[in-house]
Amino acid sequence: MKHALLDHQRKIKHEIFNKMKESRNFFIVEGVSGTGKSFLRQDIINELFLTNEFEIFLMEGDKNCITREYYPIEQCLSSKQNISKHQNEVFKSTVAKTAGAVPLFGKALENFVHELLNYNNNKFRNYNTHLTDTERDIIFRMRHISKKRFLIYAENFQWWDEKSTDLLYQIMKENQNENSFLKNAVVIINWTDEELANYQNLKIDVSGNFEFIPFKLDVIKKKNYTNVLHSMGLKKGIKNDLLNDLYSITGGHLHLTKVMINYLNDSNDQSSIKLEELADTNQISTLIQDRLKNLGAAGQVIDEVLKYASVLGISFTFFELEKITNKNQEELQYIIKEANKLHFVEQANKKVNFIHEFIRSLFEKKLEDTKTYYYAYAECLKVIKPSDYIARARAMLKASCLKEAALLYVLAYIQKLRNNDIIKTEFLEEIFISIKELDVEEYIELMQQAYKEYNNKEFDKAIEHLSWIEDTYPTVLKAERDYLLAMCLTKKIDRSHRQDSVSILENYRDLDTLEAESELWSRILSLLIISYIHINDKESAKKIEKDLMLYLHERVEYDLNAKDKINILRRKSSAVHSISLAQRNTQKSVKYFGPSEESGAPLNPIQYYFALNNHVANTFVLGKFEESHRDANKLIEYITINPEIEFPRTENALNNFVLSGIAAKKISLQEGLGIFTEIFKETKSSADRILLRINQSVLFAATNQLDESLSVLTELKNLLINKSNIELYYQYYIDSNLMVVEYLLGNKPKAMELWTNISDLPSIGDENYYVKRHEIIKVIFDSNIRISGEEWLTYIDKNYPELIERSKEKSFGNGYLVSDIQFWSES
Repeated sequence: MKHALLDHQRKIKHEIFNKMKESRNFFIVEGVSGTGKSFLRQDIINELFLTNEFEIFLMEGDKNCITREYYPIEQCLSSKQNISKHQNEVFKSTVAKTAGAVPLFGKALENFVHELLNYNNNKFRNYNTHLTDTERDIIFRMRHISKKRFLIYAENFQWWDEKSTDLLYQIMKENQNENSFLKNAVVIINWTDEELANYQNLKIDVSGNFEFIPFKLDVIKKKNYTNVLHSMGLKKGIKNDLLNDLYSITGGHLHLTKVMINYLNDSNDQSSIKLEELADTNQISTLIQDRLKNLGAAGQVIDEVLKYASVLGISFTFFELEKITNKNQEELQYIIKEANKLHFVEQANKKVNFIHEFIRSLFEKKLEDTKTYYYAYAECLKVIKPSDYIARARAMLKASCLKEAALLYVLAYIQKLRNNDIIKTEFLEEIFISIKELDVEEYIELMQQAYKEYNNKEFDKAIEHLSWIEDTYPTVLKAERDYLLAMCLTKKIDRSHRQDSVSILENYRDLDTLEAESELWSRILSLLIISYIHINDKESAKKIEKDLMLYLHERVEYDLNAKDKINILRRKSSAVHSISLAQRNTQKSVKYFGPSEESGAPLNPIQYYFALNNHVANTFVLGKFEESHRDANKLIEYITINPEIEFPRTENALNNFVLSGIAAKKISLQEGLGIFTEIFKETKSSADRILLRINQSVLFAATNQLDESLSVLTELKNLLINKSNIELYYQYYIDSNLMVVEYLLGNKPKAMELWTNISDLPSIGDENYYVKRHEIIKVIFDSNIRISGEEWLTYIDKNYPELIERSKEKSFGNGYLVSDIQFWSES
């Protein structure tokens, strides 16, 4: 498939390289189809690759995927398997410099916490507030791929989706930013003139907003055609009349010429060739068909498989091909190998590409019943990309399954609400045309309002609006409503609400209930696990987790999201497993989502953040304090050097950083208390806030501020009294610490009353540990020993070492109960 550049192509390449030396970075290569834009592109990429100065991003538009958001960019990033390690030193904040090392007082302490809790409101996010989470993730991944200068080659730009085009504009704007990793990035755009008829605004935008240097590739002239034929691989001479016929058919189109050259090279006798039969360019497919017929039955199979492949787009994977054709991988490997010999496709790593859009379109035109093929494609996507609701909806539209498409469009809309994505007018126009098939306007309006309230932590309002959604909607839409409702209920601290969450989610325990919508089902089950934990039903949680794990492991070979979901479950292991097993699982999750030895960019920046936080917490509870604090430092620094990522609930990371730092003797009690005081100036009310307040009360007590500790715990106790059936975990921790503080203040009767009440509570966590600890505290109370709040922190450790030996939970001090805070939600 390779050949030397033609003279005019070589001239353009040299001009581009010379301009790059003059710090000109934006170029457009245009021309009608078949003028050699792709050949020129490949030669430029090959030469720049050999210089080792550029990280090359080939982002190809696909006519069949123009409605798939970020398609050319995502395809490019997913194909870059070997990412060079990049130790980023773009930004170091006060947090990274002082974490666990420098005493923090006064203004420095205030800045420390304020900076971290508001990190996502810093200069980067103010500058990029219009970017969606997906776009920030893309920028993050690109930034970590390499320190080299970037070359972005935007191939078939006329077929880029709008979101990819918008994001490329942002990248180009960063070209002159001295502090940007995109500084001096080179952007080369290829577009096909005749395909731009419907995209004139695009051409005006690109040309008008950026100083592109244009280059035009003209159609090959007839007088040069003989040289072109031999340059491109013609193995024999060619008669003059045949040359004329060949040029009249191809019009100088280089890819058509390549097809013809293959045809001529396969022919023994030029005199038998009747190219006049192919004078209509649309009849070039006859050449392809003849070559397939020559292979007999094998040719028919190749033909059928490539017709299915044409629906997938110019680029596709074997997984996709397997699911859409119902053929096994071994069969498909052979078929694609034979198609490659015919120069229809080429294989690169795990992907297969049609050699040109023209070839793909020829096979697509051969489809007898497009509805059948697109329905097969939609079903294929349901299996391998169940969460790609937009692509599935569009495929169903092409299959004329209007109601099915409408339902998927609604799920796509809910997905955007769930991810807090910016929803553009164009997307709304697209989905509202389709969803007229369903009477869902009120449903969408209420879900939109409820998600807004959920994100603002206005859970009661969200619950009310969700209750207005009737049960008359399709099951999957009711399930989406109930998923959000259950999430709101789990944020409430009283047991009755959390029991309601369980009851709601249990309605969807069977996959068939949700019409085999596996993304929705696995998300619901994952939330059900945590809901069981909130009502202290660990056995049910374990069973659901086991079932879900087995299901996901069965899907790993073909569901592209299955491994992600497995490792999301692993990072939530402390909910259902012993702390030692949970720590092993969070370590696996950190390794999976985080940067490997060969890679500088985490697989998923948010999930890596969640996993590392939970690993810090589990390592802390195991008593490995120095290791925990090292990872906590890594977590804080990770947040600070990645300002483009919106990390949720950073106060949880700070909590674990402080606890591990105190336990490892890297942070003083007074410094830790100062951090907690600052946290409460920044964070809104939530269930996590109660745990933070409990920990704050412990630090008050441990610094001999017993009255302040009593005040905080009494306030929390009163809060729980006003709630019915409070969750056991909160009650146990508040009462246990309140009991100790009352004793230390000399109020032994109140302390003993609380001790008795706690004795009647069910066990939480490691029963051996909590029961033995409770017994030891009774012995100390009975001794009437008088000690300070600071002495109490280590008193049990020093005098009753057998407590630690009985349990795998070795939380520091053991005199007070402090709580690590983990992320158990999906995102």
